Amino acid sequence: MIVFGPLWFVVVVMAIYFVLRIAVVSRNSGPQPTEAFDPNRFNTVPLPKRTVTELKAHVDALRTEWVTYNGRTPPLRLKLRGNSYEDFRRRSQNYIDRIGQDHFERLSDAQLMQFLLPVIAEAYVVEWEGAQYQNGAPMPYCPDNLALFMAGDQHLMAFVKQEAERISPPWPTR
Repeated sequence: MIVFGPLWFVVVVMAIYFVLRIAVVSRNSGPQPTEAFDPNRFNTVPLPKRTVTELKAHVDALRTEWVTYNGRTPPLRLKLRGNSYEDFRRRSQNYIDRIGQDHFERLSDAQLMQFLLPVIAEAYVVEWEGAQYQNGAPMPYCPDNLALFMAGDQHLMAFVKQEAERISPPWPTR
């Protein structure tokens, strides 16, 4: 008669665990149902997996155009880049990850507008000309500087969004 020690019992239990674990993983690896597009909220459907090279090629293929905003003295020239829905979501998600999805979903409308300023600046504006510090020195472009300008001038934000929508590929509506 062969006597099995406690080690044999552990090996059998671990083997059963691994067989069950593999069965669960293979059952869940099939196609998952996708969430429908909802134009009234930031969609959380998983984005396609792309390499850094593919993402850069996608962004480089988008249309760019210089536009002039005459609501400032001197006028502000902005080099805008059209943006796809996917790329805007990727950029937005970077900002959402900083504060957490739960906190993002609890933002009031006013807080959401403030949250979107640097996202819009980064997503749509590549360069600018004519921006100055109060002493008259030229101000270099960065999304944070543009976000500050847009926070103080709601017409500038509306202008950037309107012009960017004009040169961007169509976004999904359903």
